[in-house]
Parts: sequence; structure tokens; C-alpha cells
Amino acid sequence: MWHGPYLHSNPGDLMKKTWPLITTAAVAAMLLAGCSAGDSPQSTTGTSGSSSPSSSGTSGDDGQDVAEDSDIGIAEMDTSKVLAEQEYQLPGTKDKVTFGVQSLEVQGETMKLTLVLTPHFTSVSESKTLPIYELTGEGALDPLLIDRENLKEYSVIRQLSDLWTVDRLHTKTTNGEPVIWWGMYAAPEDEIDEVDLRLFGDMPEFTKVPIER
Repeated sequence: MWHGPYLHSNPGDLMKKTWPLITTAAVAAMLLAGCSAGDSPQSTTGTSGSSSPSSSGTSGDDGQDVAEDSDIGIAEMDTSKVLAEQEYQLPGTKDKVTFGVQSLEVQGETMKLTLVLTPHFTSVSESKTLPIYELTGEGALDPLLIDRENLKEYSVIRQLSDLWTVDRLHTKTTNGEPVIWWGMYAAPEDEIDEVDLRLFGDMPEFTKVPIER
């Protein structure tokens, strides 16, 4: 009668297979005993009374300790200040958008353009969420900086398919609420103090936009 392969195994082989399991269990038991008898491992997260580096700071709104000597800053997002603005009506609609130029600032080897966009759509409610790409009629917002003196144009830095700019799909606002658009460009190759700015399509250019350094 066939009893299966394990009924005909050599007893010595079974002992060889069982011995590593017994040894592993014994080692695990010794390690557990050592942890209970000695000091317990220190937690990597701060607890009340612990001497974590952030415990000497101030408490934030979410209860976390904020280090007083931290050099981390928060970029300004003031949408109330612009150098110039103009209103643009989307073709074929009564929807309008106000485009404001907030700043054009050289930062090392790059230059950052910051715009303020405010939708005034009659086609949607005040609470309707609008992705930023809808504010240009679903066209690409890829502003050009034009140096006419030296016959040069600067476009948003691109790496493969990625643009150094705000995410046009996930950056959103609501009707009547301003939103920040920013894009990174190469710093000017020439000693210039201003450029012309072309946003898209048939929208009139912003002229003589000052470059901050």
C-alpha cells in the first residue's frame, strides 16, 4: 500500500531537518530574554520627557515641536501685489481671467517668473474648482521671456518631458480666487534689466518687465 513519501523517509534525515528549527527557536528565546532583562531599545520618535532635538523649540499648531534655531523658511505667497495686470476673455465664452505679473527674480543660475491668475467665470458657480490649465482655455501656459536687445528668448526649463513650473493639472483655485503660477528659466546671458513677456496666443505682451537681482 502507498503511504506517501514522508512515511518512508530515513529517521536520520528527519533529525537533520528538525535540528535547525530547534536551534532557531532556542536562539530566539535567548534574544527575548536578553531584551526583557536589559535596557529596551530606544525609540526613534520623540516622546514626552525625551531629549529629542526639537523638544527645546516652540509647539506648532499640530502639536509638533518646532526648533527655534531652524533656518527653514516659507516662500511668500502674497497674491495681492502685482507689477502689472491685464484681463483676458477666453475665446468663444464670456469667461475672463486676470493675469498679473508679480515678479521676475534671478536666483543663482536660474530666474523665477511669478504670476497671479484670477478667474472670473460666468459659466461656473463660485464654489467650482478650476484646474489652472482651464484658465487659459485648456491651452498650455508656457510664457516666453523676450530679450529683444540681444535677439534672445527664454522659455521654461525642460528636462525630458518635465517642466520646471507649477503643476498645471493639480494646482487649482475657485472662481474669483487668485492663484500663483511660477516657472523657472535660465538666468540671462547678458547684462539686461528687463524683458518683454509673452504669455500665450493672441494675448498682448507685458513689456519692460523688470528683472530683480
